[in-house]
Amino acid sequence: MATPEEVRDLTRLLGAAGRAHHIEFGGPNPGWPEWYATFLIDNGLDSTIGFEPQFDEVVKWLKEADENHRAEAPEERWPGFYAERIFGWIEND
Repeated sequence: MATPEEVRDLTRLLGAAGRAHHIEFGGPNPGWPEWYATFLIDNGLDSTIGFEPQFDEVVKWLKEADENHRAEAPEERWPGFYAERIFGWIEND
């Protein structure tokens, strides 16, 4: 099970990705999952989650987390929601 610190670190990394994406695009980007996956991998995702994931796996996590967030908890801040989901999927694999 992920520790609170691990979830916090992933939440922060996702937030940094969101800020960088906003600066670069300033609005919608249909290729956001691939952009975020690249950012996350390039900025230490492996050390944050404890292993080096495949690019396609990270894209899948992001797309599924986004779908779940929109359907289940749109009022909740997305980085923490995504982090919890991603660690849940990692732990269940």
